[in-house]
Amino acid sequence: MTKAPYLKNIKNNYAQQFAINGKVYNAPLTANVYGFFYNKTAFAKMGLKVPETWAEFEALVKQIREQGKTPFALAGTEGWTLNGYHQLALATVAGSAKKANQVLRFSPVNGIKASNPVMQQDFNRLDLLHKNNAAQNNWRGASYNDAVVAFTKGDA
Repeated sequence: MTKAPYLKNIKNNYAQQFAINGKVYNAPLTANVYGFFYNKTAFAKMGLKVPETWAEFEALVKQIREQGKTPFALAGTEGWTLNGYHQLALATVAGSAKKANQVLRFSPVNGIKASNPVMQQDFNRLDLLHKNNAAQNNWRGASYNDAVVAFTKGDA
């Protein structure tokens, strides 16, 4: 694939990032983006601002709960939906998305252990999603559609 003309259509040099010894043998079909959707109207009504650090994010979750609202709409029955939360948590622990990718892609086989300090910090950040009733009541049984409906109705 190295000299295939269509490689120039792949954005952000993704194909080259997966090169081995300068040769492209495959390229990812998709790329993930992570972050959180939020309701600007609800934020304005509650006097909240968008956080820029993890500490601000944790404080924001607390503020939302103190106002009797639910911070997160989660789809617990569809694990793929939690991937974005995990990627964001890991990127903030590792120091950047690139460093998180290095942990995931370049660790030795079976080298990522739950006892690893980076993973422990990651798990602690993921705890924010379910601590103190931060997600809607039925989040463990909720589908992706349920989470979207909870968000659009303003229930989370």
